[in-house]
Amino acid sequence: LETFIGLALFLGSIPLIAALGGGPLNAVSMAVATLIFTQLNTINHTYVNLPYFPFKTLTTITRVHAAHHVDMSHGNFATLSMVYDRVFGTYEAPVSRPAA
Repeated sequence: LETFIGLALFLGSIPLIAALGGGPLNAVSMAVATLIFTQLNTINHTYVNLPYFPFKTLTTITRVHAAHHVDMSHGNFATLSMVYDRVFGTYEAPVSRPAA
């Protein structure tokens, strides 16, 4: 369900980007939407440690997603938001690394 909703939001973002750009729905709006989606997913897998505003949110998002990769059968299945995991009871606490 989360994957379906995520893909629907992604596909819905393409005409939104075209509208915000003031142009027609075309390959450029598709490319921009794909670039944004790809970058968000790449950042989600970096497991960064940026403790200062405004990047602290990225640290939290990547730590929560890292818990999914510790054991992929238990939880944190959502891609960018843990809303679905909280609703379906599959949310796991963030993973933390010791300070270097």
